[in-house]
Amino acid sequence: MGKGKNWSKEEEEYLANAWGVKSVGYISKVLGRTEKAIMNKKIRMHLGRYELNGDYITYNVLIKALGFSTGGYRTKSMIKNRKLPVKRKLIKEKRIKVIYIEDFWKWAFENRYYLNFQDFEENLLGVEPAWVKEKRINDQRTKVNKEPWTKTEDEKLTKLLKEYKYDYRELSEILNRTEGAISRRIIFLGLMERPVKNRTRLWTKEEEKLLIEMIEEGLNYKIISNRLNRSEKSTKGKVGRMFKTENLDKARKMYRERLNEKSKETNEGTKDNNKG
Repeated sequence: MGKGKNWSKEEEEYLANAWGVKSVGYISKVLGRTEKAIMNKKIRMHLGRYELNGDYITYNVLIKALGFSTGGYRTKSMIKNRKLPVKRKLIKEKRIKVIYIEDFWKWAFENRYYLNFQDFEENLLGVEPAWVKEKRINDQRTKVNKEPWTKTEDEKLTKLLKEYKYDYRELSEILNRTEGAISRRIIFLGLMERPVKNRTRLWTKEEEKLLIEMIEEGLNYKIISNRLNRSEKSTKGKVGRMFKTENLDKARKMYRERLNEKSKETNEGTKDNNKG
């Protein structure tokens, strides 16, 4: 965003989209302009009172705030499979995608285990529901390190592997890295040692039932595997065997389709018995 005296079209468009959605201080910081300049410009653009323009947030701003890329797979999944309530609104003769804040919080609560609020700016959308504060704290506690591997981490990984007593799940907890990241790092470093295989443990009917319940609830693999005391790799393998896919959204959809089919068969059977 430019800092020149004259406002660019890009700056005006940003201000129009952010007005009523983000604080004046936040907009001022992004545009590199004083709050007084922001207030004067909003008057010239006839944007109206701030509090009367805060019932929605633009699609792009929300997606980025949630840590997703606008064209990424997870974003598409949010819209298609999880039905993110996207609407279209006419702003300055241009239709843009928006999400009304009230609709978002209802949707977010239903999909809270799918979302990560650790980097979601506090009060970005105004006063937040009570559950968001606790969710943000829990997400920060379970934050996984995504920074480049350090020499110290490489040495620690090498040392742990040579002890030959840790599986992927245990290494993930010790190093605060995902199991996939650890697997890729082992290959990158050319290490011959490997994590020990998961302790041989057959899946019980109770575990399978709990797994399905958590998939239905919308939990992610990290939470599911922790509750089952299994590695993410083992959990993904089980989901793959049960639903022919490791994608949790697709597995959830497939499970619901199976339930619908059973329900139809039961109803048809009841009808036939009544006719008989």
